[in-house]
Amino acid sequence: MEDSHMSSSSRPSTRTNLLTSLLSILIVFSLFSGLSLWWTISLIVSSLTIVFFIARSLHHARVQRLYRQQLLALSPSEFEQRIALLLEDLGWQNVVVRGGSGDRGVDITAQRDGLRYIIQCKRYTKPVGPN
Repeated sequence: MEDSHMSSSSRPSTRTNLLTSLLSILIVFSLFSGLSLWWTISLIVSSLTIVFFIARSLHHARVQRLYRQQLLALSPSEFEQRIALLLEDLGWQNVVVRGGSGDRGVDITAQRDGLRYIIQCKRYTKPVGPN
């Protein structure tokens, strides 16, 4: 008797089903088309390579959407902290988060190549003035 409540980890993924279907179609096609073994293998390897790069591209796009959603969900102070971490990761020195009431638009101060920078963090489409 088939269990209709299989866990998602024991159920084959849609991706696996598509890959299996593609391989089956390619093998059947190559058998009936009279292709030599070399052409059959070449066709399968080429198809798998194309599928791999398409899947990788789709995965990358999905990850980028998730990163964007996470950034948009941050509070203003969390966003400033994230930008400060990014600057540190990029090699900036003396990165200090200054944001808060009365900061006059200065959210972060940092140094790069001996120069001091004042950074204003914003996620809005409208310009923000210094007042």
